[in-house]
Order: sequence, then structure tokens, then C-alpha cells
Amino acid sequence: MQPITTEKKKIFLCSGEVSGDMHGANLVRRIRTLAPEFEFAAVGGERMRAAGVRLLADSTTWGSVGAFESAAKAPWVYPAMRRMPALLRAEQPDVFVPIDYRYFNMRAARAAHEQNIKTIYFFAPVSWFGSGPGRFAPIAQTVDLALLTLPFSHDDYRAAGANFEFIGHPIMDTARPDLDAAGAHEFFGTDPQRPVIGLMPGSRFQEVKRLLPVFRNAAAMILKQIPDAQFLLFAATGPLEQYIRRLTAQTPITIINEHVYDFMSISNLLIMCSGTAAHEATVLGRPMIVAYKISAPTAWLARRMVDIKFIAMPNIVADSFVVPELVQEACTPQAVADLACALLSDPARRDTMERGLGDVRRKLGGAGALDRAAHRVVDAALGRIPEFRESKPGAEHSG
Repeated sequence: MQPITTEKKKIFLCSGEVSGDMHGANLVRRIRTLAPEFEFAAVGGERMRAAGVRLLADSTTWGSVGAFESAAKAPWVYPAMRRMPALLRAEQPDVFVPIDYRYFNMRAARAAHEQNIKTIYFFAPVSWFGSGPGRFAPIAQTVDLALLTLPFSHDDYRAAGANFEFIGHPIMDTARPDLDAAGAHEFFGTDPQRPVIGLMPGSRFQEVKRLLPVFRNAAAMILKQIPDAQFLLFAATGPLEQYIRRLTAQTPITIINEHVYDFMSISNLLIMCSGTAAHEATVLGRPMIVAYKISAPTAWLARRMVDIKFIAMPNIVADSFVVPELVQEACTPQAVADLACALLSDPARRDTMERGLGDVRRKLGGAGALDRAAHRVVDAALGRIPEFRESKPGAEHSG
């Protein structure tokens, strides 16, 4: 990809948890191929720092699920939210790029709008339980261009009068193994002749605290039925790794923390927390069981506020059960073990799941999402904000 400008501009990114930090880092690297002289500052984490971004605050521990859990994070998140207008004034970026993390980033976007800073919302909020256009009116009022990565809420964005583009999901670009199967088995020390079960209990402490004991105990039950099973567990972040190692000590589970897509690719079955990992497994076409548990008060509140049919992204996109879900009370070690053994012993069922995942992949926008996002940010920095209001990935300028 050839550079399209050598001008010096500043981009300010803001993510609120591990996945946003990852997507922000990937976006920065892609922008640099187009605009090598651009400067980057961010509220983010180690991935953006590693991409050469000047970090103003570390947000990777802010992620939470549920009203009560979010309230517990307030002592860390609220002061940062209060600082955002001052940070934007001090940095005076050419473009502000919030990434996901709606509650925080919409307030930050409002501050940027008030300071006449162009805002391109990467991973702009969507809804899959029919919230209506009113939910997106604030985006229309404060965001210059919303970049949607999922095939939801397009009609609501249009009805709200928002300028948006469905660019597709960046995981379609990034979820690629580095090694072939033989190399991956050698790297992880696994036997290709024995089943590999990959465990992914999440990237937030709350998720790991609730799901890891379930997965650990399920592994012991699976071994009774499949004695040659091998277990790999991906520890998503450094701070969690010590906690995970304590909970899995003296078990047959091997902890890993690199080559995540190679790990996923050689897994005959993935048992995972709902979230980004389910997107990645979909792109890689890997059979999976998706599990989730939240606190009892949050579950009680959620069931009274919204009616959500599915929690796993492939199921939400397909509007049907492509992959099995074990949620809240149903998420027990015995249920996980029984379902895992059933899937591992039934190749036809796994084949059906893989075909369903292929159908979902075709709805995620194809490759090129990062390129599209990078071009939009560079365009905005150079004073060009295209109008789209379209729902096709890579739609041409319509204004």
C-alpha cells in the first residue's frame, strides 16, 4: 500500500478495554502505511503503545459487563471521563477516533464535537434487540462518520440521520494463523493425533473468575470420557495470567499467551466466553461452545430490561443457533463436559456447525475493513468527510 500523504497530522484514539486496544493498534499500523508522518496519542493499552502510540492513560482494566459491575469500575473510569475534555484541548488532534465502549466514548465524542474536532467512531455502537433510531440520535449529533463493523442497526442509523458506513469486521483481516498445523502443534507441544480442546475464559477478570472454575472442572470430567484429550488455555492479558495459573495448578491444562490464531486453528473444539473470541472462531471456522455467566443481580436486571435471544455473535448474525450456548444457570461443569464430549464424538454435527459458520462469515463484510477505516481517518485528517449513509461494505462516496 503506497502512502497517500506526507502531511503531519495528529490522531487521538480512545478505547476502553482489551479488544478495543487491539483494534486500535491494528488501525494505527494501517494508517501509517497511508500517512507515515501522522502522530498518534491515545487512551488505551499496551497493544497501542507497542504500535508506537503515545499513551495518555491506560484503560485496559476498565472493561465490565452489567450495571452493577460497571458501577464498581466508576472510581477509575469517571475521573478519566472528566479529564477527556482537557486532554482533547491539550492535544488538539485533527481527528478523534473513539473505539467501541459506548458509555465513555459518547461523552468523549460530545467533548470533541464541542471543540470542533472531527470524530470518526470506529466500532460504532449497534444493537441487535430492536432499540430503535432514538438510541442513535446522539451519534448523528456528535459523530462525523460512524464506522459500523456488524450488519445491525443500519436502518436505525439512517432514520436517526447519522452519517455511517458498514465497513465489515476487521477480524476478517486479522484472524489468520501464522503457522501451518504441523508447526502449531510443534510450537504448543500438542500431539496432532489426539483431540485438542481450547479454553478461552475471557479477557476481563469478572469473566475469568466466573468461567474458569467451570472450564477447569469440566476438563476433568471430559478426561474421564476422552482420556487422550489435550487442553490448552489462552490467557488473554498479562495481569490475568498469574490468577489463571493459580486456578489451573496441578491440572492437565497448559497455559499459553501467544499465537492465538494458531492455537484456535488446531483446536478440535473451543470452549469460550462470549465476545471477540467467538468472532475470531467464526472467521477461522472452528467448532465452539459459547458460555457466559454474570452476577445474579445483573442477570435479574437484564432479563427484565431486554429480551435477547442469543449471546454468541455467530448466532446473533444468523438469527439461529449455529453454535451452542450455555448461559448463567445452564453454564455448569457437567453441562460443558457433556456437550463437549457429544460434539467431539459426532463429526457430522461439527461439520454442520462449520457450514453454518461459513454462512455467517459471508455476512461480515469480507476483507478490507481496516483499509476502509484507515482511509476514512486519513480523509478526515485531510479535511474530507465523505457522506455514506449506506449499508454495503466499501460503499463508494455518495455525497
